[in-house]
Order: sequence, then C-alpha cells, then structure tokens
Amino acid sequence: MQVMSTLITWMLVALLSAGTVALICRCIIWGTSGWMAHRLQAEQARAARLQAQAHIEAARARERAAVATAEAQAQANVAIAQVKARAEVTIGEMQARSMLARLAHYESDNKRGGGPAAPAMLIASEPAPAGEERLPDLVHLRDIAHSVRPGYFAYGMLSGGQLVQKPITSAYHTLLHGETRSGKTTSIHSLVVQAHVLARVTDVRLYMTDVKRELGAAWGRSPILAAPAQNDAASAGQLITELVRGADGVLARYREFERLAQAQGVICASMRDYERHHPEGTRQRPALVFVVVDELNALLETARKADELHRSLTILLQTGAAAGYYVIAGAQYLNAKVLGRDATQQFVSRAHFGAHDPIALRMLFGQTPPQAEAAAIPAGRGYIRVQGQSTVLPFQGIYCDQHTILDAQQQLRLARRPAAAPQAVAAPVSFADYRARTTPVERSQDHMGEPSEDQEVLPTPSCTERKPSIAFQSDFPPSRAMLTDPEKIRKVAILLTASGGKRKPTKTAIIAEVWGVTGGRRYTEANLEYEAIVATLADRAIGVA
Repeated sequence: MQVMSTLITWMLVALLSAGTVALICRCIIWGTSGWMAHRLQAEQARAARLQAQAHIEAARARERAAVATAEAQAQANVAIAQVKARAEVTIGEMQARSMLARLAHYESDNKRGGGPAAPAMLIASEPAPAGEERLPDLVHLRDIAHSVRPGYFAYGMLSGGQLVQKPITSAYHTLLHGETRSGKTTSIHSLVVQAHVLARVTDVRLYMTDVKRELGAAWGRSPILAAPAQNDAASAGQLITELVRGADGVLARYREFERLAQAQGVICASMRDYERHHPEGTRQRPALVFVVVDELNALLETARKADELHRSLTILLQTGAAAGYYVIAGAQYLNAKVLGRDATQQFVSRAHFGAHDPIALRMLFGQTPPQAEAAAIPAGRGYIRVQGQSTVLPFQGIYCDQHTILDAQQQLRLARRPAAAPQAVAAPVSFADYRARTTPVERSQDHMGEPSEDQEVLPTPSCTERKPSIAFQSDFPPSRAMLTDPEKIRKVAILLTASGGKRKPTKTAIIAEVWGVTGGRRYTEANLEYEAIVATLADRAIGVA
C-alpha cells in the first residue's frame, strides 16, 4: 500500500514537472516571438523613416537642379542676346564699310571708264515691331524706297514687316496674276519705276505689249522705251521675235558669248561671264532689257506651238535671263497655255493678287496657302513666292501713284539732260511699220517736219531743284563714259541752228544723219551722246531748236 502511494506520488510529481516544463517552454516561445515581432516593427518603421528622408532629399536635389538650370538658361540667354547685339553692330559696320567701299569703287570706276561689277546681295528684311504681325493696308513706293538695297527689285511687304526684295539679276522673270482692279497692273508700274531708277547708272531698255493700253498711256514717253508699246497680238509677236532673233537679241548675245569664249579660252554663258572675261570689262556690257507683257494669257492664246511667236516666246523665257532679258508678265486668269510645263516655268518670282482662289493658287504656286481671315481685301493684297522662298506667304504689294510714275521719268530725263530744254517727241509708229523701214533715211522721214497735232510735248518739270533720288542705286556701274566728238558737235550745231527753209530736223533725224542709226542699242548710246552735245551747245549759248 505504501508502495502504491509512493508510485502515485511520483507519478503526480512527474506529471506536474512535465506541465511546468511545457509551460515554461511555451512562455519562452511566446516571449521570443513577441520580441522578434516588436523588433521587426521597429526595423520597418526605421526603413520607412529612411525612405521618407530619401524622398525629401531627392525633391530638394531636383529643386536645386531646376534652379541651377533656370539660372544657367538665363545666363545663356543674356550671353546670346549680347552676342547677337555685337553681331548686329558688327554686321551693320561691315555693311556700311562695304557700301562706302562700293561707292568709292564706283567713283573710281567712273573715272577710269570701267571695272568689275559688284556682287549681288541676299534678300533684305527688317524685323517687325512686337505686336504688329499683320499686313499693312497700303505700302507706298516712296515710303519704302530707303529700305530697298542697291540693285534690287522690291515686290511688297510681309505680315511681319519684312520687305520682299531680290537682286535684279537673280529675280529672273516675274509673273503677276490677278483679276481686274486687284493691284496687278499697279505692281507692274512699281517694278517699271524701279527699272527707271536703275537706268540712271546703267544702260536699260524697255519694251511693252499692252492690250488694255494702260501701260502705254503711263510709259509712252519714257526715256528708256526703245519701241512703241504694242497693242495687238500680231505686232507683239513681231516685237518678241525681234527681241529674240534681232541684231542685239537673245540669240545674237549668245553668239557673242560663244565668240568671246572661243577667243579667250573660257566658259561664257551669261552677262556676268561676258563682263568678267571681256578685255574691256563692263564698258562692253550689253544693255539690261525689261520686256513687260500685260495680259499674257491673251497673247499666248493667239500663239500656237507651231507659230514663230510661241517659239520666240519660249526662247525668251528659257534663255533670256542669262542674256540680260527679263520678262515682267501679268495675267488675269491661268490655264495650261499660260502655265505650261516648259517655258513658263521660268517665272521664278510669282505673285497672286485678289481673293483666295485655291485652284489658281495651286496652279500658280503648286500649293494652296491657308486663307487669311479678312472682312475686306484691299487692292494689292495677295500671296507671293520668290527665289529662295520655300513656302507661299501673304503680302501687300507696292503702290505707286501717277506722280511717282511721272517723276521717275522726269528725274531720268534730268539725269541724262540736266541743261537741255524740253523737246517734242515724235508720234509713235507701230513696230511693224518701224521694221519695214530698212534705211535710216526712210525711218527718219516721218520725223523731218514740225511737230504734228498728234505729237506730245514733254512738260516742264514742276520742281527742277529737286535732286534725283538715290534710294534705288544699283550695283551696276555706268556702262560707258560719255565721249563727245568735235566733228559731231559741229554737225549737230549746224543742224540745230540752220533754218532749213520750212522744216527743221528733229532729234531722231539729227541722230540718223550724224550717227547713222535710228534703233537698237546704238541708237540709245547715240541718244545719250546727243543729249550731252545739246547740253554743251546750250552752255555755249548756241541756239537750240
């Protein structure tokens, strides 16, 4: 019995010891797990604090980088502005020195009697003031004359205030399209005015075909008009054929280029090459010829591809520019004849006047510019693209009034004849009749009398004290020096002072008798020499008829 109780006691003790151990182990496990969970939470909190601190440092770094970038950009902009300002000042000084050097070169060239031609310059443009990005309603020639570079033609003004101008020798042929009263003819007048200013320093001739007779009325008494303006397709065809195949035509000039090339062993394909390689330089430069063709579509509609007019017009457009022949054409509407893919693609400078016409614009420029928002379209408003211009841009053409047209002609007369009295101008004859007279005597018979009722007398200049404008000075030096032959002076004096019975010879008759020429380039040169002789005789107080 005692043994049993002892065993039971030990068994109870053993059970109690096992439970205590298990409890102790469980407590240890629970305690360890809690400590590890607390430690893990602490590490996670620490990692979160470190990550937040890293984000804050990154944001501060980005802020410092942005501030540094802005400061660097501002400093760079200031430096660029300073460099541009210095560059503009330097360019201005260089242009001023270049202009002075060119003027000095022209003066010395005039004294020597010839010299190399000045190089052409690029398009001139002036930035528009801020906030004025719109087209002006009117651009008068007298207001922009001071901005036109020497030897350039100005066509109009862009919306930013830039003046569209190109060197005359690189503008090539010009095509102006527009309906009646859209400003097309006025733009032609502005180009012809600039050609008259160019004629003050070089030999320039002007020919016109004018169906509407507007150009002939304005320029019929021009000193550089070499033949009367032609008003019908037949006489216009004869004129263009003569300009291509005549004694000083396009083909004759190319033959002269070829002879010079063979003689000098060089390549001579243009007027610039001819001046560069000719032994006498610019003194033998052919005249610059401007052919104004108003209503080109009406002229081309009468010319079939087999006709001589079509062939001559094609040659004039394709090869005339290099020989010094430049066409200024106007057209009211466009079709396949006006804008074919052969000769008329030589119109490098093109302009459209009037309303936005997608079909005409695509035919003229090969693209349709976006339509500008405007309630009313003023005269002279349109689109333009010249050589070196990739896209078609809206522009406002140049306007010139009647006073500007007459003043350009009068100033040229004063420049050529400063002391001569006004003389009568013979009544114009048709080009066909003029060409039919084969001898100088026959060509001068109609001018050997007193001025008829149809003859016009040049008006006396209203402001003779005004100095000729120098706004459109050219890069071309004068073609040749004025030489006066004593024998010619004597003959002219005799013809001018002799009573001659009932009739006195006119200027044309005197030139035909003394110089033996009545037309072409030689007549132009003889006319200039005649004016110098008349001025000399007037200074000597010899009566002038």
